[in-house]
Amino acid sequence: NNLHTAGLASRATAIHAFVGTEHAFAEVRDSGNGAWGMRMGPISDTGTPVLPLAEIAQSAKTGAPIMLKCDIEGGEREIFLNIRDWEHLIRYILLELHTEFLSVRELLSCLESSGYHWAIHGTPAEGAGIAFFLLERGKQRDLLANTRANSAS
Repeated sequence: NNLHTAGLASRATAIHAFVGTEHAFAEVRDSGNGAWGMRMGPISDTGTPVLPLAEIAQSAKTGAPIMLKCDIEGGEREIFLNIRDWEHLIRYILLELHTEFLSVRELLSCLESSGYHWAIHGTPAEGAGIAFFLLERGKQRDLLANTRANSAS
């Protein structure tokens, strides 16, 4: 309903689901921070659907580059450890990173393992619990060249 009110219904897709790596269900869990800290609870047989990010991205109504707003209250670890599953579908990521679940160093490692180069806009404060980034997918990496270079050394 909000998309219609804002005039975005033809350009945006709202999906009632958690993002995960496989199909499942989960309940909403309060992290102790009220409405600002609601998180996906453990996988269960009931609750809100959990859908893979690749499936959600493929349901977009546009041929334009996809921008993902990623404010998933600790779900970053599961998503970015599986970056190769969806990296080709997302062009931009506006990321609120909860560093207690995935550190900045781990995020950078995930991006380095990607099949693409990622431009990272934003610098986290030392020891911050939350870091904000704009990630921009660049050109595809020549993974074969990287493999040859590693073999030669």
